Amino acid sequence: MILVVAGIASVALAIALSRQAGDPSTSQSSGIGTARLTPIQIARALVGRQFTRDVVPPELADAAPLHDVYVAGSVPGLIGETTTTTSDLGGNVTFYVFADPVWAEAFFESPPTAFGCGVCTSMGDPTPVQRVGDKATSYVLYRKKVGGQSWVATTSYVLSGSVVVNGLYFPVNIGNDSPSATDLGVATAYTKAALQLLKKIST
Repeated sequence: MILVVAGIASVALAIALSRQAGDPSTSQSSGIGTARLTPIQIARALVGRQFTRDVVPPELADAAPLHDVYVAGSVPGLIGETTTTTSDLGGNVTFYVFADPVWAEAFFESPPTAFGCGVCTSMGDPTPVQRVGDKATSYVLYRKKVGGQSWVATTSYVLSGSVVVNGLYFPVNIGNDSPSATDLGVATAYTKAALQLLKKIST
């Protein structure tokens, strides 16, 4: 009886291992798009893509197609970079594609000032964002002024496997000393839409 049970267990283990070896989704990272396309394929597939008409926020639907801004050697492990500007010029979305999730996570942990924020001179402390991608963090961006600094934009970085997505939002009118919940939320909404686009490309 013991030998029979041991034989069944070994067969079950062999089947499980063979399924795992044959299923690319089980051997890859849990991030969006890493199971079906390689990072370089994702980087190439992003160029020229556009957000759909039903995207939220709606201004992304009128944004120009993503264009390549990758500079070799600019960031360790980076193999592709694409960006687009929102139709109201109030912000942009940038995809950073890395050769490996380890490089992507290192970049996510210490991101640069958001791409496209030419007037920004510093970022505030990171604020974790829940239930977006593998990890997500938002920041307030500042610029220097006489006698101190003032906030000018908000930005969110989202990690998804080998990809880091950045959403940048410039409010039309800044009437408060600190960002409102809406000001903080729009940049994250950009990254959520970007993850949806990434999923469509990868599946």
